[in-house]
Amino acid sequence: MIENGQLTSLLIKNQLPEYIRDNPDYEKFHTFVKAYYEWMEQTGKVTERTKNLLSLNDIDETSSEFIDYFVNDFLPFFPRETLLSREETVKVARQLYQTKGTPASYEFLFRILFNSNFEVFNTKEAVFKASAGTWYVSKSLKLASSNRNFLDTTNLRIFGLESKSIATIEAAVLIGEKTEIFISNIERLFQSGEFVKVVDSNNQDVLFDGEILTAKIVGQISQIKVNSQKRGSLYQPGDPVVLVDGLDDPVNGVPASAIVSETTKGSLQRINVVNGGFGYSLKPNTVVTVLNGGGAKANVYQLANYLPPSYTITNGGTGYRINDKVVHDGGTFAFVSAVDAHGTITDIKYVPSINAQAILGLTAGVESSNVLADGAIIKTSTATRTSKANVSYITTDIIGYKDDVIISNSQFFFANMTSANVDTRLIDALSFSELETSSIFSMIVDNGGGGIFSIPEIQVVSTIPTEDEFDVYGGQRSPIEPLGILAPIQIINGGGWYQANDRIIFSGGSGHGAYANVTSVGANGTITGISYQFDPNDPFPLYPLGGTGYTNEFLPSVTVQSANAHASGAQIEVPAILGTGAEFSLVVDRVGSVTSIKLENYGEDYSSQPGVSLKVQDIVVSNVAIENLPRKGEYLYQGPTIDLATYVSRVNSISLLAPDANTELSLYNLQVFNYNSNPNPNLVLTIAGEDRNINMKMANSAFPQFEKTYTYFDALGNKTVFKRNYNKFGYINYGDGTARANATFLNGLVIGDGQYLTSQGQPSSYDIMQDDRYNNFTYMITVDREIAKYRDILLGLIHPVGANIIGRYGLKSRNNLNLHKQNSLYVSKPLSYYIGEHVSDAVSIVTDFNNKSNNVIVFDHLLGANLETFIDNSSTIHIESQNGPNVYSEIISVNGSANTITLASNVILTYSNVAVVTGASGQNTLNITSLTGKYDLMNNGNYKYPAYPIRDIVYVGDTILVDNNTSKIVKTVDYLNNKIVLTTNLSSTTNSYLSVNRNFVANSTISSNQIKITSAIGLPYIPQLVTEDGNLITTEDERIILLG
Repeated sequence: MIENGQLTSLLIKNQLPEYIRDNPDYEKFHTFVKAYYEWMEQTGKVTERTKNLLSLNDIDETSSEFIDYFVNDFLPFFPRETLLSREETVKVARQLYQTKGTPASYEFLFRILFNSNFEVFNTKEAVFKASAGTWYVSKSLKLASSNRNFLDTTNLRIFGLESKSIATIEAAVLIGEKTEIFISNIERLFQSGEFVKVVDSNNQDVLFDGEILTAKIVGQISQIKVNSQKRGSLYQPGDPVVLVDGLDDPVNGVPASAIVSETTKGSLQRINVVNGGFGYSLKPNTVVTVLNGGGAKANVYQLANYLPPSYTITNGGTGYRINDKVVHDGGTFAFVSAVDAHGTITDIKYVPSINAQAILGLTAGVESSNVLADGAIIKTSTATRTSKANVSYITTDIIGYKDDVIISNSQFFFANMTSANVDTRLIDALSFSELETSSIFSMIVDNGGGGIFSIPEIQVVSTIPTEDEFDVYGGQRSPIEPLGILAPIQIINGGGWYQANDRIIFSGGSGHGAYANVTSVGANGTITGISYQFDPNDPFPLYPLGGTGYTNEFLPSVTVQSANAHASGAQIEVPAILGTGAEFSLVVDRVGSVTSIKLENYGEDYSSQPGVSLKVQDIVVSNVAIENLPRKGEYLYQGPTIDLATYVSRVNSISLLAPDANTELSLYNLQVFNYNSNPNPNLVLTIAGEDRNINMKMANSAFPQFEKTYTYFDALGNKTVFKRNYNKFGYINYGDGTARANATFLNGLVIGDGQYLTSQGQPSSYDIMQDDRYNNFTYMITVDREIAKYRDILLGLIHPVGANIIGRYGLKSRNNLNLHKQNSLYVSKPLSYYIGEHVSDAVSIVTDFNNKSNNVIVFDHLLGANLETFIDNSSTIHIESQNGPNVYSEIISVNGSANTITLASNVILTYSNVAVVTGASGQNTLNITSLTGKYDLMNNGNYKYPAYPIRDIVYVGDTILVDNNTSKIVKTVDYLNNKIVLTTNLSSTTNSYLSVNRNFVANSTISSNQIKITSAIGLPYIPQLVTEDGNLITTEDERIILLG
């Protein structure tokens, strides 16, 4: 609009010439010109625009036509359609360009374009970076105080009254009657047993309830470190580690406990032949399988032409030990394998793959680890023993394959005679095979495999070609062992005055058909050769050479029947059947080397560094008196005296394995350490000391029911269950005993194993290897629009040069979100960690014959601890009670005042009609006549003790119910004879079903750790996607979709 002073139309009258202006004839012309200029001066017309041209450069004053010029100059790539007016858009152009490439510019742009939220993610944040995580190693002290004021000392300081050390308190936790404080910025070591007080940042006393807060430091072990040069081998995670000495008060102090936590994996290196057995041949007839070998493969490499000579122990000496060396001219050719109570040698074993001819006719001595051992003399014979055997007259036909052939057929299709029919003798139709066998001399490892945790097992099967199409031995062949053919007869003493063709007499044994003769004699008629023959009395061979149907358990005895009445002195034997007897020792590389040790309990009241032993044995023993048990640290030995002992070790602990009504027959696990050899199962185990009078017997059996297991989880969460079983003599060696470790004692300061506080730098679903999408130059933006609608705008306006953009479409919902609480870090601690030890019945679950299950656990002895300080609704509890069942459940509520917790699932403790029993009135004994199988519903028929299933069903302290609603308490159980002894007599005779109500208790002693609490540290709240009706949305593999 033009101001009045600037209107040209108002000046027209003065601008026209006078002769026109004053002439009435030009009045219309004058009016026309004035109207024309008035039209030109209207808004938007030429004159109006030219008069106001300078004012149009103001965005607030300009016209809509000029807005386009501003937009084209300042925002050439900006869309015309936005949520802001174009005037407002031009006004903020400068600010937009000043923040170009920053999240603020993107947020502004998408707000004015789409009114959309905007998120940016630089993909480099997800790229895997090694060692990028935050590593934290905790340091703590345990104080002999349960004063709750210590919980309020975070960020204050602790000051040692004797050591003058000072440290910052990070946190404090009540653990039963003790307090554990986590500290940092430690100036110097505190002293075990000294008193400390709480001070402020200026080292001034801080008063709590008007008093200085003080407590005594409890001496604990800090950590155990493995000697990197002596890691041993053949250990498994979960193997025990023994700590000895170092306690200020050995009687009342709490000893630390530890286990092997990490071991190395390895491969199979070599297979040594301990015993070559009989009846083997080379590949493919002998099939070798490496069990649990991580893909390892092996084969028989060489057969023995003969076996090592027989030997005579001329003098067994005294004081010798198992594994002492039998030597000649400085070379070891055998080891002592058995001794008696006086250390007298009763048997030896040749070294693997010994050169038999090199040890003929030797007189050898024995080098012992006992300096007092003396007198042993061992002689070898002058001839090798026989190893070769010819397996002959073995039919290769499988008669069962002809079961569909009609007897009237003109031919039966035998391979040897296709035209054979009903008139053909079977011996003419059958095909027979021969195979020369011998003992195994050496093995070869074709592939060592990998990832082996423990020593594999070698399975060797000797086979012979047959028609067997369903054979599992790599071809059409069948095993030799089931044929029961006798191995070559061994000459122990050739005697004298025998003759060739003297007959061998077979007596007893499980088979038949064996026939043999003396084939050669030496000077003075000494027998030098015996071989099997076909019985000449048979019209044709009826049996293989060596007979058939024999077993190693029932071998025949053999004698020589000579034509010379003066012949005597021969001693011969059948050692085994063919296809059996091979024994091996395996050499592995880095299998079970210890890499780390876990302290399960740091102990209390240590004043010095304890010793550490990884040379540990478990031995099953009996003849143990409860009132006179072996004590930790005592010496255990076998032999007449400890100085002449063949076996010496030190006691670590003893625990009951299987009770018996006759206490002398109760079985115990005796754990020892620092042993010098393996115990002799035939000798008594004696505790050193004139006043001790403890003589225990080895149980001398494998006891598979006492298998020890340890569940191990690797860093990726993969589960492995490691098992340890007693060997046939009733003991376990944990590892090879050569690993060494040292305990670190820092006057009570405990240094944790350390942990990552974040998952950065760890391979996971959140860390990705760098590629064309995840790198330093790519970013993702999330907007609730397709990228096609804004890609060109971004590239033209604010996108950084050289970067790559990826668009993500954001879903928007006004529905409420379900928040799912997920534990970010789980920590599992035994109950004794929170309430201390000394508790034999820490928790119980109560049911009866009407209410057979319960989900409420009662904590009976908390010693003043408050459940709610260490258990919450996100915790889980794991109970392994000695009398079962094991409990593992989430906790849904905690009642601190009643000392109870409620589980997510019920525990069934009453079992109906599990057995049939009889009992007489006035007696307190029930006889179990049979089991009903009803308890199988609880354990799927998997019993810990398959030979004695009643051991899983009834325990001492249980309540039982028989007919007439009579309930009684179990006093003892005789599992061997299936008898239950009650605390009171029966009021009437019974012959009925037996129901059992379990007396379920578990303890919190540090040695057993039957109760473990798993709780979370940190509780992030993660939004989850749900449908309108509240159902959780998951991926196809049922993983939760997380937002944000």
